[in-house]
Amino acid sequence: ADTSNLYCFTLCEKDGDETEKLEMQNDPLAKTSLRPLALPMVGGADADTDNTPFQFTSPVMAIDYITFLTKTNNQTTSCLGVACQDGMVQLNLFTSVRQSHGLGTQWNDLTTHSIVIDGPLVTIHLSYNETTGQLVALIGSLFGYVIKLSCSPTKDSGFSWGKPQMVVDSLWNSHLMCEDMVLALYALVENEIVIVGTYSGRCYIYQACETTEETHKKRRPYRCVWKCRLPYSIHGICAWWSKFEDGPSSLEDSVKSLNLVITTRRSVHLFQQNQR
Repeated sequence: ADTSNLYCFTLCEKDGDETEKLEMQNDPLAKTSLRPLALPMVGGADADTDNTPFQFTSPVMAIDYITFLTKTNNQTTSCLGVACQDGMVQLNLFTSVRQSHGLGTQWNDLTTHSIVIDGPLVTIHLSYNETTGQLVALIGSLFGYVIKLSCSPTKDSGFSWGKPQMVVDSLWNSHLMCEDMVLALYALVENEIVIVGTYSGRCYIYQACETTEETHKKRRPYRCVWKCRLPYSIHGICAWWSKFEDGPSSLEDSVKSLNLVITTRRSVHLFQQNQR
């Protein structure tokens, strides 16, 4: 069967003679070059090629990458998340060591976690909560829902993935007469905020509810706190907190403003939270 493959490149310093090195001094970009980086296989370099986690039988529709410092062993860990057309989600955790002499990066301690959900999937977003030490993966489906996967460090310096949690279970669009397709995601994990962008141009901000008996029965741990409608399909979202200009110097919760940038098929929109 046909397979989809992932390829990785790393930035390395160029090797050159004295004349080329003099030219590189005036152009920082000329000092570096992109070189292919061999992706590891489960079981090491001697493993069978069918065991590589970077070959897929379904087209890869979205990828995301994050690097973070784990609290348990103070080690830099990376995660590469992959979402496929058939609903396959693969999360690859590994440590990386940069090698000398421009040889790129060596991948160590690779572990792979995979689940299959109702696809096609076209967006995945990874984030790390420094307060709790949790890695969070958000996955959006063309069938109008968003799930969350959380990964916590273990005592033996490993990682443990929890069960999938539903963030949004339906985005029914009465004009399209179908579920609105999720095309973009972003998370502010320390505030438990998830931002969703859809095919019809709708943007939603969801925030985690307090755990009560009612929310547990309804199985709706997130609620919509803000939404808007834009004229085109949403393709990208970015959000961050900033201090109000007339607020105190410290970034307390009461004086922080949420900033939101949304890119659509034909436009870019900037939103800023009003001070109350």
